[in-house]
Amino acid sequence: MFLEDGDVAILIEAKTTLKIDDVREHIERLEKYRRYIDAGTSGEKRHFVGAVAGTVVAENVIRFAHENGLYVIVQTARDVEIVPLPEGFVATGCEDKREVKITYHSLQSDKNET
Repeated sequence: MFLEDGDVAILIEAKTTLKIDDVREHIERLEKYRRYIDAGTSGEKRHFVGAVAGTVVAENVIRFAHENGLYVIVQTARDVEIVPLPEGFVATGCEDKREVKITYHSLQSDKNET
C-alpha cells in the first residue's frame, strides 16, 4: 500500500499474521525503492517512511519493526491503530531527524450492535 501527502510518502506492508520475516522483506523493498528513487533524475524530494500492518502481531514483531524504524499498525476489534512508538523512535527515511507527523483517526462502524 502506498499513501502520500505532500513531501511524505508511506509504504505499508499488510498481512493477516505479521511475522519478522515479513518485516525483513518490507525493509528490503523499502531500500530498493529508495535506491531507485535516488538513482532517478526526477528530483524526488519526498521522505519515504515505512510501516507494517497486521491483524495478529506479536510483541517481538512490533519491537523488531520499531527497532528498524517502521510504524506498526494493528487491528483491534473494529479499529485500526498505530502502536505507540517507543521513546527515541526515528522513522526510516527521516534519519535527518526531520519530524514527520502521522495523524490518524479511529474508524468505527456506524452500525449499532444488538
